[in-house]
Amino acid sequence: MHIVELKPEDAASLLSFYHSLSPEVTAVFLPFDTVSRDTLDTHLAEAAKGIHISLGLVAATGEIVGHAFIANIHSLAPTLGIGLRDAYIGQGYGRMLMEHLLSMADAKGLPVVTLTVVKSNERALRLYLRLGFRIVGEASFRAANDSWYMERRVQPQSAP
Repeated sequence: MHIVELKPEDAASLLSFYHSLSPEVTAVFLPFDTVSRDTLDTHLAEAAKGIHISLGLVAATGEIVGHAFIANIHSLAPTLGIGLRDAYIGQGYGRMLMEHLLSMADAKGLPVVTLTVVKSNERALRLYLRLGFRIVGEASFRAANDSWYMERRVQPQSAP
């Protein structure tokens, strides 16, 4: 397994990843209103321009088996999303992707990263809390107030 920054030419592979997700995964992870080639082409073109950070977890076969991103990194509330194929959940890959993504956010000096997590997704909630996120409110995903809105704030480093 290795993590790569996704590029516009990865759109077809990323679309295959999204089409491979089980109903159990898409019940808690659906970051795009419409999962289509056009949507992913736009996302990856914007990542190439520095609007988003977009990472793929790539298996030895070359398949994308996980996607993690921070959207709109220049906004007041950049938004993190992460999803894995079922076979890769619970093996530490989500944590590995998150740590890599947050390291990139820190290197870019992002003072805050936000996310939402479905309240019943206790495994993800525990991971986010361990990685410095805090619950700051509720959000609606599939139903009213079915999710937590979380933030991770980093204090800017002062010059010596």
